[in-house]
Amino acid sequence: MKRQLYTLILIAGIAATAAAQKPSKPAKKYVGINVGYGIAGIMFQPDLKQTSYAGSYSGGLSFKYMAEKYMAFQAELNYTHRGYKKPEIGDSIYTRTYNSIMLPIMAQGNVSYKRVSVLLNLGAYASYMIDSKDQIKNKGITYKNDYDFFLKRDRRYEFGVLGGVGLGFKLDPITIQVESRYYYGLTNLYNPDYTNNRPYGSRLYQLQFSAAILYNLGSSTKNEPKLTKN
Repeated sequence: MKRQLYTLILIAGIAATAAAQKPSKPAKKYVGINVGYGIAGIMFQPDLKQTSYAGSYSGGLSFKYMAEKYMAFQAELNYTHRGYKKPEIGDSIYTRTYNSIMLPIMAQGNVSYKRVSVLLNLGAYASYMIDSKDQIKNKGITYKNDYDFFLKRDRRYEFGVLGGVGLGFKLDPITIQVESRYYYGLTNLYNPDYTNNRPYGSRLYQLQFSAAILYNLGSSTKNEPKLTKN
């Protein structure tokens, strides 16, 4: 757990340092919305023959701060739907889905040519699981239930890291971003102490393709403020 916290602190520190650098040009602030779709799953250790869940999606608010030519800081507040599948006895398939509030925070590299930018994201995220459902499908019949959380077994909070690439298109005052991101959890979904280390690892992952529309808050100002030397 300490190693996970150190990793998150290091990544958050890098992002905060990048955002706190003395600006070489007037800072630009953007707000907008984002939507995403992809696959999600869980990495059990030992392997339980689990498979990915192909119905993952997310949506929420985006905030971007850019004060350097090649670097920006981006944060989001998203509602995220994820899940995983694994085989049960016979031909039964067990599926568990979960809905979370997620806060990704990223340092964003930015290389632009005219109105097109290449984006590189590196950051961390925290999430809290709001609710969960599970189902078993056997011989074409599906049985659905609300998942009952058990404090000693289930962890509703999660911390992890993320990385990705994308493209940005500047259509002042609007910027459109399309991205591909990979999220990897550093927190076990199930407490290994309660499960007697069977499994001892249960970390979530998500591969997501997303799009965001961002509005430049400074576009309503005719003349951008100029930096002056004291």
